[in-house]
Amino acid sequence: QVKAHGKKVLTSFGDAVKNMDNLKAAFAKLSELHCDKLHVDPENFR
Repeated sequence: QVKAHGKKVLTSFGDAVKNMDNLKAAFAKLSELHCDKLHVDPENFR
């Protein structure tokens, strides 16, 4: 499980590098997942 999550994190990091000019839009879907499905407190990402 940790290995799979690490892969997702690093893939997202690569996406961030590719979309540095528009990070908010690039991570909108990921943000929704964490907030709505996983119920992670948004303060953890500040």
